Amino acid sequence: MRSVLRAAVVPLAVLLGTGGCGNSPLAPGLYTLQGVWSGRGYPYELSLDLDQDADNGVRGEGELRGLTTRRSAADSTRLDTIVATRAPVSIRGKWDYPSFTLTLGADEYADIRMAGRFATADSVAVTLTGSGFSSTAITLVRTDR
Repeated sequence: MRSVLRAAVVPLAVLLGTGGCGNSPLAPGLYTLQGVWSGRGYPYELSLDLDQDADNGVRGEGELRGLTTRRSAADSTRLDTIVATRAPVSIRGKWDYPSFTLTLGADEYADIRMAGRFATADSVAVTLTGSGFSSTAITLVRTDR
């Protein structure tokens, strides 16, 4: 009986021991900021195209949009969301799994600090601070996979 129990425990220990290896679905190597991201946290919308280097430096460009609503021309009881303002942004920063801090720079505006954390391999929850933002939350989703 003891040898049967030992035989059952050994394979379980082997399986549990390999859970932390690089092939795990939660391995940091599978999470990267490389790619195209977009999201909306009314009244803002953000689109980013990011490159991540081997040292986890992040650079890219994107656009931050201010949104507003107006009555639909076809139906005065319905509201449409429209883009009221646009600001092209340059992005730089560092990724340190599972979180990151990036700086968004735009002409004629103070820098915006974007702090984020992966929710899944293809979505991040970010907060924007600075240049008029006060911990504004936006969820970004990778759109190029």
